[in-house]
Amino acid sequence: MVGIHENQVSWTYWDEYIQYLIDKNKTVQKIREKLKKERSYKLKRIHERN
Repeated sequence: MVGIHENQVSWTYWDEYIQYLIDKNKTVQKIREKLKKERSYKLKRIHERN
């Protein structure tokens, strides 16, 4: 029975790890979108000045 228990523990670990990676990915995407918006905003401002 020990083997099954160890297996369950590792699967729980993997589930949490995968969830962590997904969350990390979402955070990275949010930061990229934010940077894109700021960049396009700055470009618009430069065009308005010219």
